[in-house]
Amino acid sequence: MASFWILTKRVIMVMSLVELCVRSAIDNLSHLGDVGHTDMRLLEVILPHCDADQLLHVETSTKVGWNPSFFREFLFALYRLFFLVKCPHKC
Repeated sequence: MASFWILTKRVIMVMSLVELCVRSAIDNLSHLGDVGHTDMRLLEVILPHCDADQLLHVETSTKVGWNPSFFREFLFALYRLFFLVKCPHKC
């Protein structure tokens, strides 16, 4: 996604607005709440950076926007990853 400009043997990386927004969201995960109207492609990048407590907060804060069963399946997959990392011998 990033663009590269070559000026006098220096490479300058220019990030897109979407990349800047995703980076900002990842840097401020503690302030993340209702993500009901956020594009799922963005959530697939942002939410794996959350810990289990932050995911629980996002899940309880999100009221409208997504099909609840689809959103819960996505969050269940992330919770499962946390469980596999925390207790690998149980699965």
